[in-house]
Amino acid sequence: MNIQAPLSCLVTFVSACTCSSFHAFVLHVHYQISLTLHVKAIPPTYLPTCKSP
Repeated sequence: MNIQAPLSCLVTFVSACTCSSFHAFVLHVHYQISLTLHVKAIPPTYLPTCKSP
């Protein structure tokens, strides 16, 4: 069972609805994971792109 497509669709929907807060949350989580794993150099390329209001 493949949940990749529905999941990415959901992420797109959520980021579209609450873009700034969602983006900030993902950035925070990415930072915490990076800090834990000591891989700060890896860019968060998977972050959704947000249009400026």
